[in-house]
Amino acid sequence: MSIDAFADNTIASEMSPAEIFPNFAVLDSEAVTLGQDSEGRARYAAKKLESWRSVYFTVPNASTTLLRNLAEWAGVHLYTKQGLVVEANDQYLMIHHGGEMPENIDVHLPGPAKVKELFSEREVSQESDHFTVIMAGPMTELYQLKKSSP
Repeated sequence: MSIDAFADNTIASEMSPAEIFPNFAVLDSEAVTLGQDSEGRARYAAKKLESWRSVYFTVPNASTTLLRNLAEWAGVHLYTKQGLVVEANDQYLMIHHGGEMPENIDVHLPGPAKVKELFSEREVSQESDHFTVIMAGPMTELYQLKKSSP
């Protein structure tokens, strides 16, 4: 995915009006400008460095979709691309679905693991790096992740 896919002057101009102070802008000529304010100053920019990526924006109310897409561009592992609350560590994964309608949730683990849903004690997968779960209405599920031994 190219960083140019995130270019949006609307975000920069609507969310960072020129009359708000302090008034920060990106001056790095090597950064890719993704959004400018009404005065043409870069308010939203990204830069790919040797071993990491940097994104700067003055958008106080960035959408979860924008943040999720930027995280994916930066190489962050996403357990799901759906707009859900997710908390995870190397042993547990919590997913909260706050919607009213049932939804198939595609979950992608960083590596193969045996997965068990702890509230129901149901086995979800054996040595897999992904699984799908149906979550109906507002609910939270907690999974135990057991990685295979090398």
